[in-house]
Amino acid sequence: MEFNGEKENIRVNKNNRSKKSWIGLIAIVLIYIFLFSYSSFVNFKVGRIRIDDISYISSLVREDIVSNFSSELNLASIVKEVHSICENSPWASNCRVSFNLPDTINVEFEKVIPVAFLIEDDGKLSFISRDGQKITTQVNVSKIYRFKERFSLPFVKIQSQRCSAEQIADFINYVRKESPDFLDQVICSDFSLEIYSNEKYKVILPLDDLYGAFDRFLKMKNQIMNNATEVDARGKEGIFVK
Repeated sequence: MEFNGEKENIRVNKNNRSKKSWIGLIAIVLIYIFLFSYSSFVNFKVGRIRIDDISYISSLVREDIVSNFSSELNLASIVKEVHSICENSPWASNCRVSFNLPDTINVEFEKVIPVAFLIEDDGKLSFISRDGQKITTQVNVSKIYRFKERFSLPFVKIQSQRCSAEQIADFINYVRKESPDFLDQVICSDFSLEIYSNEKYKVILPLDDLYGAFDRFLKMKNQIMNNATEVDARGKEGIFVK
């Protein structure tokens, strides 16, 4: 019986040593993972900025990020800085930034889509977004051409406090649904909205009945456009053609 007891003690000791070995191995692995993660966190170097969307607007946001952030920061600071740059880009809102080891920063955002060039009082250009917000950014000849080519943006001039960028953006969105590529220039004054079409004629609409007057014009457009240079749709009783 004593012999059997000694065997049992030996077996227990072996099991204990085996468990200790496994615990030690697991501890080494966890320490290695911790050290690797800490090293990556502190010494993270951006190798790639990933934006899944490949549109022109997304390329502008990527350009803003790449040209403004510092890759010499630790991971937490890089994520915070990229998020700040993204939010300050005129072409992005509601930005979300994450990372994938070893070297990728992921950026997601809602695109800010322009619907028109806005001619400022000093003659400089900015943009009006689809939801009627003013987009302030440098606009050169090259950018005018690129945006015209991709978005068919009309030029807008606001000459009255009765006009708002939001009101004009809503109307431009409506016109595009009804007659794509129709608008070339829009001038908003106290009581009317003047539209210069890509077909080189002018349509005058009352500011207090833009949609109704434009619909009346569309119903007669094919009949009156052959020789017309100006269409006045401000009258409730009819449309006057010059």
